[in-house]
Amino acid sequence: MKKTLFAFSVTVVLSIAIFLAIGLSGCDWFNTTILGKPSQIELAEKEKQRQQELSQLDSIRKVEAQKLANLEAKSASLVAETNGANKPWHVIMGCYEEQANVSNMMNNLKTIGYNPYTLNMGHLTAVSAAGFDTEQEAWSEKYKIEEKEYEFAEEIEDEIWVYRKP
Repeated sequence: MKKTLFAFSVTVVLSIAIFLAIGLSGCDWFNTTILGKPSQIELAEKEKQRQQELSQLDSIRKVEAQKLANLEAKSASLVAETNGANKPWHVIMGCYEEQANVSNMMNNLKTIGYNPYTLNMGHLTAVSAAGFDTEQEAWSEKYKIEEKEYEFAEEIEDEIWVYRKP
């Protein structure tokens, strides 16, 4: 009886050990049937589906990034049109080599209600108070600025000029 009980115990222990060894070794049948985990095929399919979804998201991101870039370009164009940068005639408040002088003039013009912008003129940067469709409008604005006798404009009165973009 002791031998039978011993043999039974050894058989049970060995069966449990084999059962665990199979389970821990990654047996697909054991993992799917006994433990209820997804099979390797199911995992591969889910990974493939995840990669496809990531690819679709990447495509959507690219399209959205292009749309955003187009909107930004259109916005910049609209701002330029609004403040007169694309107009042919400009009232130039001065041309500067140093960025600090450009920023100063831009700030001065903003404080009196203008929406100034810069024009590249070779190695100099011109600050335009406003842009106009006609030469007459530009000269009229130049005189208006000079008549108002803004502090900063008195200092540069001889430098204020009307410019036609090529």
